[in-house]
Amino acid sequence: MLEPLAATVFNSLLSGRPLAGHNTTAQSALKMVARASRPALPQDFFTPHPRRLKGKEKALPHDDPSACTNPSMTDVAAPGGLSTGVRHVPVLRDLSSCRHRARRIHGRKMLHAPSGNGLSFLHHFPSTRNVDLRQRRHASSLPEHHAASTSSPAESRHDKWRRTITDYASGAKTSDPPEKVWHAYESLQNADGCASMEVMALLDYGSRIAATVEWLHRAPDSAEQLSLWGARLQTLLHRLAAQIEDIPLDPAHFRWRCLLACGEAMTGNVESAVEAAGQLQASPILPELRAHVVQMHACIVVSTHRHRDAESVLQYLVEQWSHLETYLMRRKWIFRDDHPLFHRVRSFKNSVITVLSCVEKPVAFMVDVEQDWSPEARRRAGSLLIDALCEVKLGNDALDVLDTMRRQSLSVRVELQMVIVKALVKVQSFESATTLFMSLSSQALDAHLFNEYLCLGLYLYAHQGDVPRAESYFNRLLQRDWVTRADMNMMMHAHAIKGDVDRVVQLFHHFFPPPTLSQPEPHKPNIFHYTTVIFAYAQIGDFLNMNKWLELMTVAKIVPDDHVYTIILQSFASRGEVGYIVDLLTQMRAAGVPPTKESYTVIITLLAKRMDAPAAEALFKQALSEGIVPDRQLITSLMNAYVQAGQWDGVIRAFDYLNTSAHRGFHISIEVYNTLLRAYVQIGAPFRVVANLFQKLELARMRPDGHTFALLIQSACDSGLMEIAMELFAEMERLAGSWQSYRHINVYVLTIIMSGYLRMGMRGKAKGIFDEMRKRGIQPTAATYAAIVKAYGSEPSGAGLQVAQDFIATLVDSDPDARPWMRQSGGRALALQTVYAPLLAAYAQRERPDQVDRLLQEMLDAGGEPSLGSLTALLDAHRRTGNVDAARAIWPKIYELGMDYAKINQLLTDTDRGAQPDLRGHGVVMCIPLSIYIDALSAAGRHYEVADTWRSLMQARLAFDSHNWNHLAVALIRAGEVERAFEIVERVIIPYERKLKAAVRLERERNPDTPTRVDVPEDDAALQFPSESPLRNRDRRANAVQTSTRKLRPSMEEGGEEDFAHVLHVLAQVSPLWNVWRPHEATLDTLYRALTHLESGRLVQPVKPSNDGPEPPLDIRAIRQRRAQASEIMERIYDNYPDTLKLVRHFQIVKRSQVQKAQSHRSMSSHQV
Repeated sequence: MLEPLAATVFNSLLSGRPLAGHNTTAQSALKMVARASRPALPQDFFTPHPRRLKGKEKALPHDDPSACTNPSMTDVAAPGGLSTGVRHVPVLRDLSSCRHRARRIHGRKMLHAPSGNGLSFLHHFPSTRNVDLRQRRHASSLPEHHAASTSSPAESRHDKWRRTITDYASGAKTSDPPEKVWHAYESLQNADGCASMEVMALLDYGSRIAATVEWLHRAPDSAEQLSLWGARLQTLLHRLAAQIEDIPLDPAHFRWRCLLACGEAMTGNVESAVEAAGQLQASPILPELRAHVVQMHACIVVSTHRHRDAESVLQYLVEQWSHLETYLMRRKWIFRDDHPLFHRVRSFKNSVITVLSCVEKPVAFMVDVEQDWSPEARRRAGSLLIDALCEVKLGNDALDVLDTMRRQSLSVRVELQMVIVKALVKVQSFESATTLFMSLSSQALDAHLFNEYLCLGLYLYAHQGDVPRAESYFNRLLQRDWVTRADMNMMMHAHAIKGDVDRVVQLFHHFFPPPTLSQPEPHKPNIFHYTTVIFAYAQIGDFLNMNKWLELMTVAKIVPDDHVYTIILQSFASRGEVGYIVDLLTQMRAAGVPPTKESYTVIITLLAKRMDAPAAEALFKQALSEGIVPDRQLITSLMNAYVQAGQWDGVIRAFDYLNTSAHRGFHISIEVYNTLLRAYVQIGAPFRVVANLFQKLELARMRPDGHTFALLIQSACDSGLMEIAMELFAEMERLAGSWQSYRHINVYVLTIIMSGYLRMGMRGKAKGIFDEMRKRGIQPTAATYAAIVKAYGSEPSGAGLQVAQDFIATLVDSDPDARPWMRQSGGRALALQTVYAPLLAAYAQRERPDQVDRLLQEMLDAGGEPSLGSLTALLDAHRRTGNVDAARAIWPKIYELGMDYAKINQLLTDTDRGAQPDLRGHGVVMCIPLSIYIDALSAAGRHYEVADTWRSLMQARLAFDSHNWNHLAVALIRAGEVERAFEIVERVIIPYERKLKAAVRLERERNPDTPTRVDVPEDDAALQFPSESPLRNRDRRANAVQTSTRKLRPSMEEGGEEDFAHVLHVLAQVSPLWNVWRPHEATLDTLYRALTHLESGRLVQPVKPSNDGPEPPLDIRAIRQRRAQASEIMERIYDNYPDTLKLVRHFQIVKRSQVQKAQSHRSMSSHQV
């Protein structure tokens, strides 16, 4: 199915990472020469030569403007190349289908990337493709390198050093690492004072040193490294001072002064650098030297950020506005990509965006400067912040700054407000985007701005799938003759969101008809239009047509990009097609196309749905090791994986990391708060806690969205507060009117309310919600129908079972056109599994394996597929009826499905893609059937098979849960292995319980340096906890709400107004989750009876298969031997398992007390009669 991808698509390479370029300012040259006269660094100061990094460099895509070489450009690249991988993203870059192609800002620090030494990231920079002709001339003017046989050793060394420096300065691919280049420079300086090199060549080398800020500011010790290389740059310039003529307009003199300012900035003398920059800007600047001025400003920006903070950078930009406005405020580049300033300006702006996105509290900053700064200065600062926040996909933060500027009566350009709307759409904050967009209609718009306004309206509603409104704006653009290919794509995208592939394909052929005699060269579609069609097919899981359009893209000579791969991955993930995901990523890697952070986000989201937090965490760490710089979306997906697995410490740690990482460029969003609220709902928090957090969102300047309201309604339903849930729903409807969008009045919210009524037995109310759903034209999903089936199937009398069966039959036998619920629920197979699951479980609990088998076959006949859940229900039914042979026949199928399910673990290693997958992290899906199977085998006397099964799963790295260990203890008693059963409790279950209790009481780290959980030491690896969240079930969650409401005292909720995770930290300690890891009552009862048996002088005999004959009678000698053995076993139990023995004795006392109370109650009842 993926052959077209392998044959055609994978030949393309993804674009290289954009690199942020930087500039600098200068200061009084005389002052800096004096400062630079410090002694040169000794030659033995340098660190050992680092080894080169392995692997090939990425090739640039053919359409990368940075690949263009301009002979007249004096664009001295950053170490290894300023321009490498820089891809110009035009203003219309986001006209793809839900494309989220926000410009990559790579000035941001990597998330604590490990490094062997301070310069490990500088071992081998990528090289540039923009080489100044003057640099070429300087290199070519050097003496030619002759063979060693005709040159003296000294001359050979000199030539080698010169070549090393000039190659590095010119950005040659084969240039040496920076440390080795500096060593060559020092050697040449000591040999002949660098007299054999021209001044401009040495200035080129100085520019390369100054450009190290582009990489140095990502390193953990960047301030120290900046100072080191800044000092080296000053040493170089000091040695050149005597060769620089003091002529103001001389290019060498001007460049020398720019680099002096860079050196000052890099060494932390920011004031001196700013002063020098002011002096340079005050003098005339030749056009061909402006690139060096831009580099100087970039160097000051990055160095100020590293040595001080982002707020100081913002102040500098505002003060230098008259000089920098041209470079910063134009959303369309004023220079073509072949202009000498193009790459410098773009890199400078990227650096500014990266730094300003690290302003920790933009709104607070605007409030703080309100009294001290002039209105114009504040307007500039606010505009810069909005521009930067929008570029890094922080539209809600940009909107907060806009609101603050409005409160301060500061004007904001309409164009910038439109940028905010588009940024809000990209993060799917459609309510806020619509409100701001509607407010723009009252502002004066000229003809051009009005056309842009119409395009924005089309963009806004197309991304919401609001076809009528999108068509309205498209038709108005059509009337004004202003429709572009981007607008055509948006119209297609509106239908793609709805999964209307027929209409999408129809529009594609309408907009881009084949050539005819009358129109031999019609408009040609681009990658965005093909991607939209593929996205539409991905929405409905039509893999065949996805491949077909990929082939058509290839025929049209369009190379699929990252976004196309991500769409395909999302389609596979939405349907749980793990095998396809593994195959696709394997083929991508083989073709040299590594996964992106978007790819990792999709896969971690899938792992979250599977409650596989260990694999999600491992994959996140793997992404870091591959050089992926995580964004907020990737970290939030990891946080959600912790939520779904019930690993509350991971949830809190990820939230605290995001909440304290504004300086890293991470700004918390409503999506993060929604994930935290989901954790509160999953853990069973009282409604008052969730409601209080909801109210606190306003203090955090967060705007609740539809998802936030849905979680609040879920909490109310879990607490049985259905009236409050309906009031919240009414509030959602009221807000939907002001949002100009009713998209959040959806099937998920209504299903939550309907399920709440069903759980409380209020079927009339539930039917009213279901009718309301259909009245609004909202299509129910498989989850909606499953809730109805479960309500009827769980009736104690069993009378509803037939009603549930008839209901399912009506759904399955309906007209295929009347089954959109299957398409919306992940495809036919997954939808059928969801609907049949409650009924299968109901019949299994009623010990009706015949009915379970019949329903399973019925599901398969309807187009379903066997799943772990359905086969587990059949296994349980046979276990309950004692049919061990039927259970043994089913187990191999379950094991096979479990291993298929675990194929995603193949993504966690690059060493052996063909290796057998293991079950690490998949306890949620395999532990339940394992417990059932162990119980069935041991009850039937198949003790050796229990051992073999346990061993095979242990070798497959399954993390056994508490139920598995408890069932194993019982199975050992049934096998007559009493001591081993006590050992399981003493050595495994009790230590787990103690460790988990200790873990939830650990002091919380408020400012973690990583979002992942604390690594477990090697010696504790055996006690890692598998994912085990008992609160995904609505009934259990409702019970947990009652428990937490009773246990959580108001005083325990006091943790500070801004600490959203405090109560979750408390709830994790009173949650029923940790109490799961304990010897269960059935286990203690079995141990107690075994102990009583031993105390009576009898050995515990193993349960035998039913076909074994009766045991022969014992003689007196055998009885005495058994009594002696029983006594020895008792002594060993007393000596070796004291904690378990104490629990059993306590259980014995409690049980006797309960029996006495029951007898007393019966006695009193009989006397009353």
